[in-house]
Amino acid sequence: MIASFKEVSKHYSSGDGVEALSFSVERGQIIGLLGLNGAGKTTTMKLMAGMLHPQSGTIDVMGKTPREGRHNVAFLGDRQSFPSWMAPKDMHKFMATFYADFQPDKFYQLMKDLDVPAKALEQMSRGQRQKLKIVATMARKAALYLLDEPLSGIDLVARTGILKTLIEYWDEDSCVILSTHEIKDTDPFLDRAIFIGNDGCIKADETTESMREQGLGVADRFLQVLGGQAE
Repeated sequence: MIASFKEVSKHYSSGDGVEALSFSVERGQIIGLLGLNGAGKTTTMKLMAGMLHPQSGTIDVMGKTPREGRHNVAFLGDRQSFPSWMAPKDMHKFMATFYADFQPDKFYQLMKDLDVPAKALEQMSRGQRQKLKIVATMARKAALYLLDEPLSGIDLVARTGILKTLIEYWDEDSCVILSTHEIKDTDPFLDRAIFIGNDGCIKADETTESMREQGLGVADRFLQVLGGQAE
């Protein structure tokens, strides 16, 4: 087991947050963390990455607290940014300085495969900047990859190619958890989906194999579980 939540709750003054989350993640899984806006997907990832602390419950990451085990986690945040003057070579230096598990060869191979230009971020399109952030995250040799809206800003044509490339280079001894609104694009790549409701509680946690046995895709199951909660 890579990580687990046991009755974890985190609330904000706005009333948003997560409530009594309990689940575990294993090696060799690609998991979709799915829910409507404000359901707590980003909060869940930040808790697992040690960037937030729960008000109750226990989180385990590789036998340690998230803060102690954070070197095992590679996190791509939906609002994560780097200085606009940075080019890929600068990103390489930055990542290698802060992360001992950074793999330069993988970084440049992913750049090539995803057609990321070797120019400053300020000269890139939004989609190219997002690709570079994905490349920098996946070039680490982590046990757990947390990707919060990784396809944000990526055009429809490029999404499938990006996902196929990530799977090709993914180490199956690790686990990938991604949150996304692009459910149909990610469906073929998911092993499991965790659905979080507007109240911050898990409404369903199922394998995609079990869904397909019922003739359902992840998007279909999303509508069944959470469709009635749309604002």
